[in-house]
Amino acid sequence: GQSLARYVRVLQRGHFDILHAHSGGRAHRLLARYCFGMRVIRHLHGIEEPWLASVRAGDARARKYFERTFAASHRALVCSEWFASRVRAAAPSQRNDVSAFRYGVDLGRLQPASPDAQLRETLGISAASPVVGFVGRMVPQKGIPALLDIAARLAHARPDVVLVVVGDGPLLDWARTRADALSLRNVRFAGAHADVVPFMHLFDVLAVTSAWEPFGIVSIEAMAAGVPVVAFDIDGVGEAVTDGVTGFLVSPHDMLAFSARVVELCDDGVMRRTIGEAGRIHAAQRFDADAMASEMEKIYAELSGRPSAPRRSTSWRFVNSRSSGVEAANARVSTP
Repeated sequence: GQSLARYVRVLQRGHFDILHAHSGGRAHRLLARYCFGMRVIRHLHGIEEPWLASVRAGDARARKYFERTFAASHRALVCSEWFASRVRAAAPSQRNDVSAFRYGVDLGRLQPASPDAQLRETLGISAASPVVGFVGRMVPQKGIPALLDIAARLAHARPDVVLVVVGDGPLLDWARTRADALSLRNVRFAGAHADVVPFMHLFDVLAVTSAWEPFGIVSIEAMAAGVPVVAFDIDGVGEAVTDGVTGFLVSPHDMLAFSARVVELCDDGVMRRTIGEAGRIHAAQRFDADAMASEMEKIYAELSGRPSAPRRSTSWRFVNSRSSGVEAANARVSTP
């Protein structure tokens, strides 16, 4: 309502070339309608649960969803090749318009480093205990019941292993209650943290238990920090994690195999370091945030109709809004 109207006024006054909207909702579509001659990028980073089965199946319901979402856009971006393949399968009319845009992370901040001894002490973890980490929202998508099932198996197989859960959300209280009911003394709930880098440096293994995941940026954050990843092999996760090289992919819902892979990594320090180093190299080669930014600048320059220029001579002006239910950025390309 009013917040959307205010945002429309900003767009009217801003003389922007591009509307880059990281959403596909109704508010986004209304903004695109009033884009005032701007080129529109629609950029999807995830799938809401009500649409999951249709997107995976590529059925008629998914076709309507994608055609409506990408209507009136000049470029359609999604977060993985798996996601792009689902769009193409469901909506052939979008076949030539949608493309995967690779995520990037700040490799400098995530460089492997010694764990923070104070953080370990705060969490009540002994110096000798291996640490398995989870980072994510405490929501159904992230497979919280599976995570606690795996924690119970780890407590039996390796009682010294500690699971550190970093994140907040509607399932946090349920998870605490469930952990108490299972008498899981090996679980630490650290809550939400804006900066997860110290935790990545603390982890020996990262567990990704998502029930659905078009990509999963947390995996490449862990790899950039030299941490092996164990994940369920669902949707686009395999585009980040290479099975047997940068971590292990496990069949969905196979908690026994998942916990066995975690134990294997905790038991074998040489394997853990080898896979961690392979992950670090893989992340540096494929998921560098600077390279991602350069690729996005090329898209902006192409859509603006202005020649691509060296990065130092191209400037961008961004306006962000979340108040309307849309996370959007508008960019203006300046001439050199």
